Parts: sequence; C-alpha cells; structure tokens
Amino acid sequence: MLRRLLVIVVLALAGLVVAPTGPAWACSCGGPEYTGDLVVVGVAESVHKPWSDDEVRVRLRVESVQRGDAGAEVELRTAADGPACGYTFHEGHRYLVYSTEGTTTTCDGNENLGLVDHPGEGPPGALWWSLGAGAVVVATLLLLRRRGRAQ
Repeated sequence: MLRRLLVIVVLALAGLVVAPTGPAWACSCGGPEYTGDLVVVGVAESVHKPWSDDEVRVRLRVESVQRGDAGAEVELRTAADGPACGYTFHEGHRYLVYSTEGTTTTCDGNENLGLVDHPGEGPPGALWWSLGAGAVVVATLLLLRRRGRAQ
C-alpha cells in the first residue's frame, strides 16, 4: 500500500515537471528577432480591438526612443491573436517595442517591462511550479517517515 502511494506521488510530480511552463511559439517565426525601424520604450495608454477586425491598435506614450524617430505618442498595429503572431499589450504596462512601419509582432522581440511604477512581472512560472512540487515531495516524505515510525 505504501509503495503504491509513493509511485502515485512520484508520477504526479513527474507530470508537474514535464508540464509546459511558458508560452509556446504558435506562429512561424521561431523566436524573437529584435528588429525594427522604430524601437521605443513606452507605456500602453490604450489597447483597442474593433470587433470586426483581426488587428489590434495600441497607443503608446513614448518614454524613450532607441532607434528611429517618434513623437510623444506612437500608434502601433498588431494581429489580434497569438497564432497570427500578434503581441498582447495591456493598458498601463511599460514595453520595449520593436516596430516596422507601424506594425509589431511576437517575432520582433518586444518585452513587457511591467506595470508603470511597479517592478517587472515577477519570478517565472517555472519557479512557482518547482517550489510547489518540492513542497509536495517534502510533505510526502515526512508523512511516510511518520507512518514508518508509528508501525
């Protein structure tokens, strides 16, 4: 009985470790390219997706320009969903954005730098999964050890 319980716990933990921890690349770029005729750091002031369009329009308040020319604000376009390589913007977040002719994609290498006046997004999801799996292993071992002493 104890051996079966241990096997079940090990298999459950193996499933947690093998589970995906980050986004998968659904579009065909394969990874970030860090290219664009305009590279800016800015805060997403508005994110607008018309119900009848597959394109999202994002207005950024520009904080710094690293490449190209931009005014105080810039409007960008991106696809509405990930499979079409669209980049997801959230209002109030600061971004490093690579844009070519007013368009940006997941493939360009954009970075979410976190909420304005807040630190970045925090530890990666893999860290939380690892800590949770470790806690389950420790609790299981303590339980098994306690049962072994009671017999």
